[in-house]
Amino acid sequence: MKTDVRISELLRQHRNEDVHTGFVTNLALELFDAVNRCLPLDRADRRILDAASRLHDIGYSSSPHDHVASGAQIVLKTRLHGFNEEERRLIVGIMLLHAGDFRARLANHPVFKDWRELMRVKRLGAILRVADALDHGHIQDAEILRIRCSKKRVLLIITSPCHPANAEAARKKSVLWHEVFDTPLTITGNFPDKPRTPLRRHDQILPALRKLFFLDYRRLTELATCEPAELPTVGEIHAARVALRRSAALLRFFADELKTTSAAKLRVRLQELSTKLGFARDASVWNRFLASKTVTRAMDGRPGWAEYLAGEQLREHEIYASLRDIWARPAWREGREHFGHFLRIELPAIENQATAAAAAARVLKKRGKKLLKRCTARLLADTERLHDTRRRMRRLRYLAEFFAPVLPRRQRRLARKLHRIETDLGKLHDIDIAVAKLHEDPRPIAANLALTLAQRRRELERDVLQ
Repeated sequence: MKTDVRISELLRQHRNEDVHTGFVTNLALELFDAVNRCLPLDRADRRILDAASRLHDIGYSSSPHDHVASGAQIVLKTRLHGFNEEERRLIVGIMLLHAGDFRARLANHPVFKDWRELMRVKRLGAILRVADALDHGHIQDAEILRIRCSKKRVLLIITSPCHPANAEAARKKSVLWHEVFDTPLTITGNFPDKPRTPLRRHDQILPALRKLFFLDYRRLTELATCEPAELPTVGEIHAARVALRRSAALLRFFADELKTTSAAKLRVRLQELSTKLGFARDASVWNRFLASKTVTRAMDGRPGWAEYLAGEQLREHEIYASLRDIWARPAWREGREHFGHFLRIELPAIENQATAAAAAARVLKKRGKKLLKRCTARLLADTERLHDTRRRMRRLRYLAEFFAPVLPRRQRRLARKLHRIETDLGKLHDIDIAVAKLHEDPRPIAANLALTLAQRRRELERDVLQ
């Protein structure tokens, strides 16, 4: 005979992402409490909405591809403590509507067949959809400032300083709301031009890492919504590479704290994806350099220059064309899924009481000392060592930028200094790569361009040494 299972126990069994679902539950209940007096809702349904909100992502650990259907199946097979069979059906119905194509589920899922409570569950599902979208970024930064409910509209005023995309996600997911309520929902608020960091001074290191990882994870998952037939843009390629590099740097720096997870394998996978995007990014940087005043002044009018320039532009276009369906390819999809599992299942399961400030300061001090030892006068003449030092510097800059709000002022200034130096070293490295490529090109125009670049490198060297 089956025994009743409490929701908290069921969540534990399925390694639920409690920090997200708990936050969404609070938002859903706050919204319900504010509108139930002016919309056709039953106050008694609050406990049903509470249960569905807590359980809405329970299927993720077993089926990331379709966690909605998987979660519904888990609850259908479980006798929930404190809920009868009809109430459990209501909970499952709400869960099925919280994400994805709700119309397809309403038409095809057997739980909705011949059900007189269909409008009731759709209205509760509409509330959960909006609440879930308000934590689209999974960093719990959204806050409901005010809810005004009248016969003409429901005005939801929010703030989301670290992930403003939460607001747009909520607007998109409010479609069901407008189908089941006669009163339209308007979502508005004040959002900063530049998103703020989600870190707070007293954050522990693992929750802090989780928030930082999720910001880059969301950037990567949003790229997956691009049309496969469209060429990726320069901006998309750059955003993806930065997100991959930043996350890989965090995985590297905090390997000790994450040693019980798949962090090491994930870092390798993210670095491989970044490398695949590197060819396109490098081609764009190269053509931008060829169009610069420095090169144009030296090369315009020379025999073969126009043809050379056209050929390089064509090569860049061909590289981007080869990436036409990059976001839909198996390696990219598998990388996103691994990242998601790491964030939502593995990371919440480990414990570490160290503060983010202490952990970050320790890593900065240790890595900073190693970096200083590499920065000698001979560095600029050693191409490989220069490139490696620049990469180390970039990773250290990421760390200083990530944790700036919780670090002492002296370490906060480090990010700006590193960025200036890294930019100069990057210019030197780009020239080294270009010259090496030009030396393999037998055309006279390539030799002329190599001479121009060599002169430019000497000028940059003087600037760096000063």
